[in-house]
Amino acid sequence: MLSRDTHGHEDDENAIRQIRAFLERHGSSRFQDIHDEQAHIHDRAGFKRKDDDGETEYLILGKVFRSEMCQGYDSRAISRLLADRGYLIPGDGNNLAKRETLPGLGRPRVYVVTRKILDAS
Repeated sequence: MLSRDTHGHEDDENAIRQIRAFLERHGSSRFQDIHDEQAHIHDRAGFKRKDDDGETEYLILGKVFRSEMCQGYDSRAISRLLADRGYLIPGDGNNLAKRETLPGLGRPRVYVVTRKILDAS
């Protein structure tokens, strides 16, 4: 169960809609292009980059993922759901967050969410 208020499939879909809505609302304003080290993003949520197919990937900072994107839900359950649906690229081993080199931040663990989540309905 992802939250205390709802159950099952409806809860899963609400969680995915919440993540999708965050990316739609803030994808251009709070995600820094990973190749633009000079950018100054107010209240940065993470970074974005293009994958090998030219599709956008969002590298979401852990604190933002847990406290903002998953607000009201269990962030571990949401990350597992996203990975199971092919919307999240998991890290190594049991980690759903992945180590990535980020400008000015070193190699923190981030949640790598693919653009596919925006196409899902």
